[in-house]
Amino acid sequence: MRTRPTRPRQFGRRHQPVIALTVKRDRRRPRRRDRSDVEPLHVLAWRYRYYLAPIYLTFLVWGGGALAHRWLGTGMTLLVVLVAVAAAAFWTRRAHDRRVERAYTVVVAATVGAWLVAAACLGAGHPVLLRVLAVAALLCAVPWWAHHRIRSQVRVERTVAAWPSIAEATGLKGSKLVGVVVNTWGWTGRLTLAAGQTARDVMTKLRTVESVLKLPVGSLRAEPCPDRADVALVRVVHADPHRKTILWTGKPARSIAVPLEVGPYDDGDTCRVPLFDQVTGTHHALLAGTNGSGKSGLLNLVACHVVTAPDALLWAIDLKGGMELRPWWPVCDWLATTTSEAADMLAALRAVVDARGQVARHRVWQSSPAAPVISVLIDEAAELPADVVADLESVARRGRALGVQLVLATQYPTANAVGSTQVRAQLRTRAAFRFMKTSEAATVVTDTAATDPATIRKDRPGCCFVEAAGAERPALVRCYWVDDAAVAQVVETWRGRQPALDPVSARAAGTAYARRRINPEERPDLEKPRRGEEVEQGTSVVVAEPSEPARTPTASPPQQSRLTNEEAHAALRTALLAAGNDGTNVEALCEACGRRKTWVYRELDALEEQKMITRARRHGYYRATRRLRQEHDGR
Repeated sequence: MRTRPTRPRQFGRRHQPVIALTVKRDRRRPRRRDRSDVEPLHVLAWRYRYYLAPIYLTFLVWGGGALAHRWLGTGMTLLVVLVAVAAAAFWTRRAHDRRVERAYTVVVAATVGAWLVAAACLGAGHPVLLRVLAVAALLCAVPWWAHHRIRSQVRVERTVAAWPSIAEATGLKGSKLVGVVVNTWGWTGRLTLAAGQTARDVMTKLRTVESVLKLPVGSLRAEPCPDRADVALVRVVHADPHRKTILWTGKPARSIAVPLEVGPYDDGDTCRVPLFDQVTGTHHALLAGTNGSGKSGLLNLVACHVVTAPDALLWAIDLKGGMELRPWWPVCDWLATTTSEAADMLAALRAVVDARGQVARHRVWQSSPAAPVISVLIDEAAELPADVVADLESVARRGRALGVQLVLATQYPTANAVGSTQVRAQLRTRAAFRFMKTSEAATVVTDTAATDPATIRKDRPGCCFVEAAGAERPALVRCYWVDDAAVAQVVETWRGRQPALDPVSARAAGTAYARRRINPEERPDLEKPRRGEEVEQGTSVVVAEPSEPARTPTASPPQQSRLTNEEAHAALRTALLAAGNDGTNVEALCEACGRRKTWVYRELDALEEQKMITRARRHGYYRATRRLRQEHDGR
């Protein structure tokens, strides 16, 4: 069988092969927008709802007036309007913290109510009422459009819309910004991160995000979300609540178990720190920071809380001769101003802890006016002598469950400054004020990447990071300021109202407690002995008399007339001029002008801004400049 040879197939015009090319669109090139890409009207109306809110409200009021004229009548409309205006006034007092915002809300509600009553009587289509509605809507809309919170809301919405590109530029690709809420200080939101990212990644890129968003340095804050590791809570602060000093409100403590209100966070929430609770006992505290950072302000705040509590006693150690804690003498159960007195107090505290442990019926000391908690404030703990470290360690270890609390304040929180590493380990409540270096704060805060006290501004005295039970937020806090007038008022109001030390503790404290310097001869501001000096012996009660003569009054602070402000300013400048080029420290200046450290620091800052003083080579010393000398010679 023959086979025909195969020939290549000839293609004619009809049979030309068709080559199909599939061209993929380059996704990097922006696609041209056509008419189908135009967003619908209802989407635009919702996007710009904050700007268009006055217009929406105008149409809503007009519709309400038409319904009121047809169905309710004048009397029923008036009743509804009165209830609505009262409800608006009550709501705005809780929702708004500024008087202008409250007044604006009440005025708008009253205007709307008056127009509705008129519309119910005359009809919503009355020509005069329509003109009045248009003019009133315009007048009420201008403050709304100009208000910073509305403008902030619009800016925030733009930031949320542009966040994908911002996240890609800052190294947070895949994150989403959700749950944004605008408040008085700025706005807060939740940043949902991509897989493998945590809040620490956000904290390390805060300055980069601020650069992309064109924000001031330090206005963006972040902290971990307690519920999820892949979520970070971010805050943008436009109006810093810490820019001004916040005075203490003078609210007394109902009990030592009530948490201490330290101050507001940077988002306006209040930081509350417990000093004692009936379940875990006392909370030892450490206050650390460089000079002029505001430690003494928090120390005075703790003193106010303890003094006003009916179930707590204040003991204090101030080794600067009582320079800082001297104003609290009338309400202080025991104040030590020398090293020997500090040693006696700590030895007595150790004996009190031993005695309370023998008679305690509960695992934790139950505070009451008959068995008060002893709160011991120690200013400049680094000045304590080495021979009291053993007593301090024993009180720190066992005092928590037996109603003894320690509050130590120091500039450099090293192990030697607070006694030992054992003492520092027991100080679980910590407040880190401004430090010169980040390495110095590593012994106070656990995570300096999230809370670095070295970044606190110098013009923010009293700002600190707090680590305590119930206050674990890594956010900045500004402590309430207790000025000299407030201290004097608290002392005058609560003098003689403190509870007495329980008999078991009084007997254990021994003669050192009985001989403490609180008799009327050394305390002329008191007319009679403090109550609570009684010691039980069997069934009778006698007053414990000291077995030895009282301490010599040479260690007592000198009783001299208080200088006026002009005299104190002159004394401060004279002391600076007399110090020479070596300079002088703050303690010597306080003694020279008869003022507290806080007053001296404020005056030193003012003189430094005027270039009349400068810092000496020695740390913590100040000296006068040529400008101050010329001004003094000119006088």
